Amino acid sequence: MSLRSRPLNFKHFNVSFPDDKIVQVTLNRTEKLNCIDLPTSREIQKIWELFDQDESLWVGIITGTGRAFCTGADLQEWNAMNKAGVVNDMAAPGLAGLPRRSGKKP
Repeated sequence: MSLRSRPLNFKHFNVSFPDDKIVQVTLNRTEKLNCIDLPTSREIQKIWELFDQDESLWVGIITGTGRAFCTGADLQEWNAMNKAGVVNDMAAPGLAGLPRRSGKKP
């Protein structure tokens, strides 16, 4: 399966290919300083899964638009979930879990 050949309609990410073997993933949630909410976490998890499956891509670069790369978790969403008694189930391999991610590529 190729990340390049799939329709890439993500709400908070732009995906581009600056070189044959490179994918660039740009976080684009500038109105919230690129903080990560649950839908954004799920989107980035899907992008990295597709990246791992695409043998034509060797390197993934992540960047952000606007004045902040990423300010972390969306604390307004986090607070609302805590008040409602909802367990925050952000995917560990999402952006917030990127350091723990066990992907196959750099």
